[in-house]
Amino acid sequence: MPSGKILVADDSPNIREILQMNLEAMGYTVSLAEDGEKALRLLDGDQPDLMIVDVMMPKVNGFQICRRVKSNPATETTPVVLLTARSQEEDVFWGKDCGADEYITKPFSTKDLEKTIARLMSQ
Repeated sequence: MPSGKILVADDSPNIREILQMNLEAMGYTVSLAEDGEKALRLLDGDQPDLMIVDVMMPKVNGFQICRRVKSNPATETTPVVLLTARSQEEDVFWGKDCGADEYITKPFSTKDLEKTIARLMSQ
C-alpha cells in the first residue's frame, strides 16, 4: 500500500473531501488547504511528498504556489499536480511554464489521478 504525505489545496469543500477520502483509502496522509495562503503555510510545516493544487483559489492562486514550490531549493523536487477547471490552451501553457508536473482538468477521473499520483510518487 502506498504511503506518503499529500497536500490538497482547493477552495471547493467537495473536491477536498473527495480527494481526501480517495487518497486516504490509498494509504496516503492528507493535509487540506482551502486557499493558497494556507497551502503555503502547510507546505512549510508539513513538507508534503506531493501537492494537488487548484489554479483558481483566493489569496494565492495555483500558478503562484507552483512557482514558489519549484523556485525554492528545499521544495523544488516536490511534484505539483494542478487540478483545475481551466482547460484553455494558454492555461495549460502557464501550468507547464510555472513548473507543474501534471495539469489535469476538472471534471477528472479519480482512476487517472490515482495513476498520476502513483507515478509521480515513485520517481
